[in-house]
Amino acid sequence: MAKSLKVFTNISIIIAIFSNLFIAKASAFSDIKNQFAKECISQLAERKLIKGYADQTFRPQSTISRAEFAVLLLNAFPN
Repeated sequence: MAKSLKVFTNISIIIAIFSNLFIAKASAFSDIKNQFAKECISQLAERKLIKGYADQTFRPQSTISRAEFAVLLLNAFPN
């Protein structure tokens, strides 16, 4: 039980750190102008399910880390 609590606490800390690094404005994404998924990215950002990076980019071609994936899952399934 204590081990699962530590894992949950660590994941919560990682999610909090990464969520503070992201911004919420979809219109500020400077690198999605020519992307085929621009509309989907904008809609997901408006629903606050995804966010971009602090430099106002979304980086649609890059891979995501485990922590970023955890944030996506938390945003999509908050309960």
